[in-house]
Amino acid sequence: MEFKERRLFYRFPATLPFTLEFIGEPSMHLQSRTKNISGCGVLFTHSRPVPISTIVRLRLALPVGDDLDLYGKVVRVEEMESGRSYNIGVVFLSVSDTDINSIELACRVATVGSSE
Repeated sequence: MEFKERRLFYRFPATLPFTLEFIGEPSMHLQSRTKNISGCGVLFTHSRPVPISTIVRLRLALPVGDDLDLYGKVVRVEEMESGRSYNIGVVFLSVSDTDINSIELACRVATVGSSE
């Protein structure tokens, strides 16, 4: 059986810092680092789960250029290490070509910086 990649964008294994704000709950936010990121979403690990379908605002700190503010929806929550941490997947709800280019450039810079 042949595997066919369905992703539209390459996933970069980059660890970029960000703040996640829960829409409708402005006092609720968390800080973490990406595990991987692409032009359509992000995966990160956190100590607590986030409910599926939660709408979030992600403020991504880029190593070059301005920070990005992206809105997304939690689409995946996977328990890791017997409930000690969770992989959380967020799909971006709206992302411009400029934002995608900024993400890709930041990931390339972060990858080069981590290999030196």
